[in-house]
Amino acid sequence: GELQLVQRRHAQYFAMWADQAAARLHGPDQAIWLARLEGELGNLRAALTWLLDTGHIELAAQLACALGIFWQRHGHYSEGRRWLQQILDRMAQSPAPEPLRARTLQVAATLAYRQGDQQTAQRLLAESLELFQRLSDYSGLARVLFDLGWIEIDRANWSQAIHLNHQSLTLARS
Repeated sequence: GELQLVQRRHAQYFAMWADQAAARLHGPDQAIWLARLEGELGNLRAALTWLLDTGHIELAAQLACALGIFWQRHGHYSEGRRWLQQILDRMAQSPAPEPLRARTLQVAATLAYRQGDQQTAQRLLAESLELFQRLSDYSGLARVLFDLGWIEIDRANWSQAIHLNHQSLTLARS
C-alpha cells in the first residue's frame, strides 16, 4: 500500500512545484527555471500519468496549465497538446470546475496556435471565452482576447486584431 501513497505525494509535490516554477518564468530567472523544468520532465510526466490514471483530473489540469508556458518556450507543443487533450476528454466525462476548464481550454488553444492549427485554437478559445465571460473572470478574458487578436493578426484582419487587443488591454488594466 505504500506505492500508492508515494505516487500520490510525488504527483502532489510536482504539481505544486510546477505551479511555483511557472510563476518564475516571467522574471529575470526564467532561463534557470526553464532548465529546471526540463530537468524534471521525467518526474512531471510521471506525475501527469499517475494523476490521469487515478482520476485526479483537477490536479492533472492544474499541473498541465502550469506547464503551458514551459511547453511553449521549449517547443514541446505536441506533447503539451496530448496531455491537455487527455485532460479535456476526461473533463467532458466528469465535469471540472469551470474556471479550471476555461484555463485548460485557453492553454490548449495557445499550443494549437503555436503549431499553426488556427481552427482548433479558435474553437478552444471560443469555448474558453464563453466560460470566462460567465465567470466574470477579467484576467482570463484578457488572455483569451489577446490570443484571438494574434489569430486576427495572422489573418491580416487588422481592425479586428486592434479591437480584440484593445479589449484585452482594457480588461488587463482593470
